[in-house]
Amino acid sequence: MEVQIVASAINRVVDLRQMRPAPLGMSNLTLSLRAEGAIADGVTDDTTIVQATITKACAATTVIGIAGGLGIPIIVDPGSYRISSKLTVPLNCAMSLKGYGPVSLFTWHGGNSTSVVHYLGILAGPSHNITISDFYILNGNASTGMVGLEIGQSDNLHGMQNVTVRKLLLNGFDKGAKIWFESDELTFEENWIFDYTTSGIEFGGNSSVLSINKNHFQGGVAASCAVNMAGSASISFSNNTIQSASNINGYCFTDTNSFTIQNNYFETVVPLAGQTDRQFVICANCDTGSFHDNTTTFA
Repeated sequence: MEVQIVASAINRVVDLRQMRPAPLGMSNLTLSLRAEGAIADGVTDDTTIVQATITKACAATTVIGIAGGLGIPIIVDPGSYRISSKLTVPLNCAMSLKGYGPVSLFTWHGGNSTSVVHYLGILAGPSHNITISDFYILNGNASTGMVGLEIGQSDNLHGMQNVTVRKLLLNGFDKGAKIWFESDELTFEENWIFDYTTSGIEFGGNSSVLSINKNHFQGGVAASCAVNMAGSASISFSNNTIQSASNINGYCFTDTNSFTIQNNYFETVVPLAGQTDRQFVICANCDTGSFHDNTTTFA
């Protein structure tokens, strides 16, 4: 995915953005990145404005107290938002983030070994049906050790529940998405995760009721896994496509139980001399899994 090609499309639509309706599923109670002052021209650093908008949305959620709702959503208007440091969604914030598809982009131009968008999680209680959808997150700086979307924290306490991640493109990261411990009832569907070096999606463990459906994983490097998961249960993997011109793995599980893998397509290459054979599914200490109607191809 060439950033400059996408940027040319943005230039054609950006002047029409005020004529667009709010993204499907958005309430009238929203914040708009452009209305809050973001330039979104791919050149100006929009980090400060975007972070301030996130902070404002989360503060409004706390004051208004929408129980079980979407919180105060943020609209990612058409444009390319140049980001140079992590965008942090504060602890206990129930905030949806929705764009307009390929013309709404966060493009990373910062350092190494961090994430672009990080939801810190919910300490107690449900996450209010958050939706993160319809925009691109690109590693425009070829930074290493990066995560596109991070949810939760490594302390085993701050997972999230009732979150849907839909129609994102996560391109050029070490891990497209990283989901920490105690995150339940998560849905990943219709996402595109390209050119990852370790895993397309990684789950930290102790999670359950997960749906990973209709995603496209492409361009993983040799020995990577499309999905890397530990210590989770009650998971559905269906209708995903996993393709690479490198010698990759599909699903890599440890201590994972009660899973269903069906109607997936897995395509990789025959390993070269001296390389380890890769597999569609690697499962260590797993049980009660089922497999139905999957296709594997070795070019």
